[in-house]
Amino acid sequence: MAGRTNIKSLILAGGKSSRMGTDKSQLVYHGQNSQQIHLANLCKNVGLEVYVSKEFGCREKEIEGFSVMVDRLETFGPILPIIWAMESDPEAAWLVLACDLPLWDQQRIEWLVRRRNPNYVATVVQGKERAMPEPLICIYEPSSLPRLKAYQESGRKSPRKFLLGQMIERVIVEDRYIMNANTPEERQMALDQLKSVDEDKESN
Repeated sequence: MAGRTNIKSLILAGGKSSRMGTDKSQLVYHGQNSQQIHLANLCKNVGLEVYVSKEFGCREKEIEGFSVMVDRLETFGPILPIIWAMESDPEAAWLVLACDLPLWDQQRIEWLVRRRNPNYVATVVQGKERAMPEPLICIYEPSSLPRLKAYQESGRKSPRKFLLGQMIERVIVEDRYIMNANTPEERQMALDQLKSVDEDKESN
């Protein structure tokens, strides 16, 4: 796929999962793999080099063959892990995916990579019925790194607000694909939708 050789991927799997009540990265929606490994495998299948971002204090260097990037601080959100990943290879673009996206699939990853526009600071997904882009389903270009660092060093921490102040390429997708499962109720909704999709496939 054109343009994928200089893209790396970062699976954000180090949050506190306080609303879910259990580690979201370990939940299983597809077969037997945890959600963090499921997304990592999807990115690998697309031909991307994959890293998994884990919380401060994690001692694992690899998870099922995927390199781990451990938070250097008890960070205040995803912006620092994104910056740290980009600093490890500032010449690469980075596809960032949150681990709480059970309906995001390989087809959508391939589609996003094809739609990448390196002339912008980032290529970011936005739901068809949503007013704001999704900063954790986003390809950050190398040009975004100094801007991200300056933004964070000024005390700001919202990747979405950062993107809103930049020249970005927005790619539109049906809202259902970017559903975040942050609570037990949302997890059940995702499982129900996945079951419905499987039943439709079987009936066809």
